[in-house]
Amino acid sequence: MFVQAGALLSMAASNWESCLEIGDNPAFNGTVVGRGGFLAARHMYVVHLGLGQADQAERLANLECELLRQRSG
Repeated sequence: MFVQAGALLSMAASNWESCLEIGDNPAFNGTVVGRGGFLAARHMYVVHLGLGQADQAERLANLECELLRQRSG
């Protein structure tokens, strides 16, 4: 069970990383603000905590804060 959970968390991290690479793009139909930015960073933070990668999780928490600051102007 734990091996499967680790594989699923790794897959989730990869997918959220793709979202960050794409970024937020309001020109796309059905875009959810933040999905390619601060929300992706937040979800990746949780995933990396689950994988026991505290340093990576901290980096993503900082990225989330920075993206939120940029969004609020």
